Amino acid sequence: MAVENEAIASANSRVADLPGVAIDATLMNMEAGPILAVLPAPTPENLYPPCRHAAFFACREDHPFQPGARGFSLVNASWLADAALLAYDPEGDYLNEVWAQAGFREVRVLDGRSSRVVVAAGRDAIIVAFRGTQVFWPGRPAAFGAVMADWLTDARTGLVASGHGGEVHEGFKAALDQVWQPLSAVVEQLRHEHSGRALWVTGHSLGGALASLAAQRWAEQVAGVYTYGSPLVGDEGFSRGFVAPSHRFVHQADLITEVPLFGLRLALPTGWARYTHVGVRHWIDEAGHLHVGDAVAAAPSVSLAQELTALVRDKLTGTALTLQHHAPLYYALRLRQNLELMGRGPGSKSP
Repeated sequence: MAVENEAIASANSRVADLPGVAIDATLMNMEAGPILAVLPAPTPENLYPPCRHAAFFACREDHPFQPGARGFSLVNASWLADAALLAYDPEGDYLNEVWAQAGFREVRVLDGRSSRVVVAAGRDAIIVAFRGTQVFWPGRPAAFGAVMADWLTDARTGLVASGHGGEVHEGFKAALDQVWQPLSAVVEQLRHEHSGRALWVTGHSLGGALASLAAQRWAEQVAGVYTYGSPLVGDEGFSRGFVAPSHRFVHQADLITEVPLFGLRLALPTGWARYTHVGVRHWIDEAGHLHVGDAVAAAPSVSLAQELTALVRDKLTGTALTLQHHAPLYYALRLRQNLELMGRGPGSKSP
């Protein structure tokens, strides 16, 4: 056991030094099962994108993207987590290089006042990745004004008609509207050039919310939407009418996935309405293991006041930690580790 513990400590040390190589440090404990390497330290370089040390699409040779996947795909979950993280990077040349290495040679970047979306097209797939909320700190390229625009978008929690069923977050809808016309034109052009290309949509945080809104508008055209650390987007009517195959990922106690709880309807009749998530929930636990289709809906219904009390008691008391769980790099590394672990099983194939 002492030798085993030394091996685990050694692997974890290597990961701390090279956070982008976390996929190479999965060990097997015969008593406890698979042990995933610890995440890199919660430094600003690891918590806030862009994270160029993330070794984007590192699994592309062993686990190529699956454009025609039906149902949940761990391969695509890992790819799209990387795409969601990569969308934060502001440099077009770097984006072109990384995507080209992954086999996606047509890349378009569209900017709005408080939104940004990267469209990457390969032979058989189009990936639309929305950038999440930016954070300002010294040494990062995001301008203070752009960061404030993102935060103001997040804060506009009133509910407005989506135009496609149900009511949605006012700020998120406005952010998507800023880029929707050119985005829809680009996607239409790319699909016209190669009619067999499957459309996949992704995003982290605010980007996850915009991904869900875009997927509602594209509806049956979407092969899948995968979101990471996404806030709630719309009311029950929005959720009920959502038809695109949707998967949302929650890393440990990520606080952002719990808000907003409710919003004020901004059209008649006014009043408060509860937000409702869309898609199948997949949870990543403290040890890094992915629980596919983790169900929380079976819990008994509670009042809005009870839910708010529980949120303050269970999440806001540990805000710093729960916000660390929100880091897009951690989502990407954990899903990559799970994919590598799955691929190491005897006779395993890409799930």
